[in-house]
Amino acid sequence: MSYNPRTESTVADGRAIKDTGSIHDYVAIARLDHATKHMFIVPGCIFAYLLRGLRTDFLLGHIALGLVTAICIASANYVINEWLDRDFDKYHPTKSQRPAVERDLRGPIVFAEWFALLNIGLICAWMSSISMLLIATLFGLQGIVYNVPPLRSKDRPYLDVISESINNPLRLMIGWTMVDPVTLPPYLRHFVLLVRRRISNGGKTAIRVPGNQCIPWHRALGAIQGQLRRLFTGIADRFMLCVRLAF
Repeated sequence: MSYNPRTESTVADGRAIKDTGSIHDYVAIARLDHATKHMFIVPGCIFAYLLRGLRTDFLLGHIALGLVTAICIASANYVINEWLDRDFDKYHPTKSQRPAVERDLRGPIVFAEWFALLNIGLICAWMSSISMLLIATLFGLQGIVYNVPPLRSKDRPYLDVISESINNPLRLMIGWTMVDPVTLPPYLRHFVLLVRRRISNGGKTAIRVPGNQCIPWHRALGAIQGQLRRLFTGIADRFMLCVRLAF
């Protein structure tokens, strides 16, 4: 197994020397192009308007603050995800092209970027409402639990899909607080989100199985599974399919 050739600029003493990361690389690991995932904010706004009505005189301000909150905290989560996953991503056929793998990024700068994005998001949430601040805090904590050792739920079979699936319900709740910054969604919302989470979990579980087999050398080099992602060493494909049906 060899690294992606794009990651190697020169070789000295048998070790690849990577190009120093640029500003563009540090911006890239924030994955701002994934902002389309925040589309779940829209139904949150709609539900709040239908069930509560417009309960703020500063709708545009709350919407702007909510969008900045969602984008910044999600990007903070992406930053630590890409940095902490770099030793696994280098074995993946597509993720090996990520900046954290291809370039020599500096840890202190990466963590400063994460800290700055997280705090910008939390400050904007605080400026909007206490409800949004609470949701934004949960959003940021989810990124830590999912990515950072020793918790790192993404390396724990079956728990990873559960912990990751909370993201979209949190986005929906951010949308709710844009329109109604005073209250949280009523009890009816819990049933809707439970259904949404189970659908999300089923889809994500389905992704894990082909993800575990998508590498051409998966069966021939079984040990690579653990290098690609620790999670795969504890997963049985048939059991994952059963989990998908259960969800």
